[in-house]
Amino acid sequence: MKRIVLTLTLVIACTLAVVGWKAYDMIYGQNVPTLLDEEHLLIPTGTSFDSLVVLLEDGEFIMDKRSFERVAGWMKFQKDFMPPGRFRIIGGWSNRELISHIRSGDQDPVEVTFNNVRNIEELAGKVADYIEPDSFEILQYINNEPLMRS
Repeated sequence: MKRIVLTLTLVIACTLAVVGWKAYDMIYGQNVPTLLDEEHLLIPTGTSFDSLVVLLEDGEFIMDKRSFERVAGWMKFQKDFMPPGRFRIIGGWSNRELISHIRSGDQDPVEVTFNNVRNIEELAGKVADYIEPDSFEILQYINNEPLMRS
């Protein structure tokens, strides 16, 4: 009888150790490849969690989609809308680091450069290449008299 209890206790302890290690590895193990083709993730306005996962997978920012989704669920990150912006992703991050970085909204600045611009329309076109609004929206914003006075 003692032998059965000891064996059963050992099996349960080993199972719990394996499950615990898997959970620890999912949360703190590397899930962002060390070498990234593109180090900036662009999240458009109105992006859902499912769309974010597709962006991360298509951009090869994550190696294991299922572990990312599971950890995001544990961290209560599966929201309807993700924070939009341009995020710098560093190779070697864990799921926890990636989720915390996106959740914090810590965006990488966009450097806008424009030369040889002769009129407002050309300026709006050049700036639209760097940011989310298109040239028409930028032009409307610039031509809005009350807004420009404030």
